[in-house]
Amino acid sequence: MFSMAKFGGYLNERTQDFEGSAFAFLCDSSTIAIGSILGLSPVSTFVESGAGIAEGGRTGLTSVVTGFGFFIALFFAPIFASFPPWATGPALVSVGAMMLQNAVHINWSYIGDAVPAFLTIIMIPFGYSIGYGLISGIGSYIIINAFVALLAKVSRGRIVPPNYEDKTEWSAYLTRGRYKAIPPPWLRRLLRINAPELFDETSSIDKELKAQMTRSHDDLDCPEATDQ
Repeated sequence: MFSMAKFGGYLNERTQDFEGSAFAFLCDSSTIAIGSILGLSPVSTFVESGAGIAEGGRTGLTSVVTGFGFFIALFFAPIFASFPPWATGPALVSVGAMMLQNAVHINWSYIGDAVPAFLTIIMIPFGYSIGYGLISGIGSYIIINAFVALLAKVSRGRIVPPNYEDKTEWSAYLTRGRYKAIPPPWLRRLLRINAPELFDETSSIDKELKAQMTRSHDDLDCPEATDQ
């Protein structure tokens, strides 16, 4: 869903988040659980949705039309099942090409970011499973970066991999050379985090993000919106 939000142009470049992301992720995860209970395939946002976004799909009406098309296809299933794999292959190639567009944004200069990304990409087709690709990527990321962090800690920063300073930070928002984490609205409401604790009141960018946080509280009907 995050990738499709970025592909559709909904991602805020400063916060690296999109509007209503908390509710979107909750809705997505809930539909997966409900679909599993009912014995259905995962009802989720797939990367293949990039094909629909590229054709101009931006609202839920796109999914309604797609679902209606699948319903009609039930009556023609024997005919569709007779199609050879090479007839549908070009569509998968097109989707794969669109999926790789975001690979240019990967930090290939630092081994701790490049190797996990490469393993994720390469293990999905070779392992015949997206899950295997994610496991290899996340696992290698934890192992490599934990080892590098430990080595840097022990050596007091003297022994680090090449381009260590170019590693991708976890936090999204960069201000005055340092990254700040911006908790989602539901977490800020749960922990009662105040905006002044996160942002510099003299910074114009911080003021804008503080206003965004306030609007997020308003969306959640939070009574402390004006204070937080």
